[in-house]
Amino acid sequence: MMTAMLALTLNAFLDPSGLVRDLRADGNLLANEVRFHIAAPQWNGTWGMTGDTRTSRVTGRKLSPSGMIVTGEFNGGPKLLWQVEMRRKGDGIVYACRVKSARGIVPAGAVLIRVLVPNRIAIGRRVMCIFPHLVEERKFPTALERNYVLWRHSGFLALLWEGEGNKFLCIRPLKGVRYFQLQDNRRFKGDTFEAQFYADSALRDDRWVEIAVEFEAMDEANAMAMVKTVREAERSIATALHSSDRLRIHSVSVVTKEPRAFRKLEIRIDLSGTWNNPFDPNQIDVVAEIAPPRGRAYRIPAFFYVPFER
Repeated sequence: MMTAMLALTLNAFLDPSGLVRDLRADGNLLANEVRFHIAAPQWNGTWGMTGDTRTSRVTGRKLSPSGMIVTGEFNGGPKLLWQVEMRRKGDGIVYACRVKSARGIVPAGAVLIRVLVPNRIAIGRRVMCIFPHLVEERKFPTALERNYVLWRHSGFLALLWEGEGNKFLCIRPLKGVRYFQLQDNRRFKGDTFEAQFYADSALRDDRWVEIAVEFEAMDEANAMAMVKTVREAERSIATALHSSDRLRIHSVSVVTKEPRAFRKLEIRIDLSGTWNNPFDPNQIDVVAEIAPPRGRAYRIPAFFYVPFER
């Protein structure tokens, strides 16, 4: 059994309109690093990046007039294939990635996109770092910082970051996002907040996992209009839960009796709510805690879903 770890970092320097003025890409597979730099792409062409972990050599070239794309296949170690695309969408930027492992490789962890937003830097000079990669252990704070607004309407909708000078950054999941967390990196002697978007499925043997998010810089008027729209939608479906019966859990059972290493562990939960106590499965947070006989215990976010037949 082989395990693999992939990380690709895009450092995008943006102006207030969301245009990319400078782009730097760094990546590594296990301990082998690759680097690539695009100076002022101006969004007038498509760019590609390929790398080989055996030589740490990276090449880039202009491909077609449709945006900027980063693609690559590493063959020097355990094989992981990844494709990353960054393109304009109106006044915003769409960032999408596809990752899969080669046949016979069992990856550890989950696929996610991390966005690092500096805490005290004006939006016109901010640095946005995006990582599609695999992680094995994750720890997060329980509350959002005051300059973040997390919108929920039938599940996760968007994250709005308030920068300096009445400028806002709106981050919307477009495809494949199932779970969200926000981390304050000042706890780790950093100066950024970290928004983490998890894919709705784990990396599997020879199967693509796709995830995409959209970033849009906007002024205060547009940002407040979006907040108003979402809050009105939330009020239209609001229910007074204080006088309702509690959510009831009837039983918990393990579906997979003997799960294989790095494979899915599935647990069945039988729960119910009353007519005046509706609940949205997307608003139920599930955390799995693994306590081995010896060594360190792990707490990781899990996924809650309703089977199709129900």
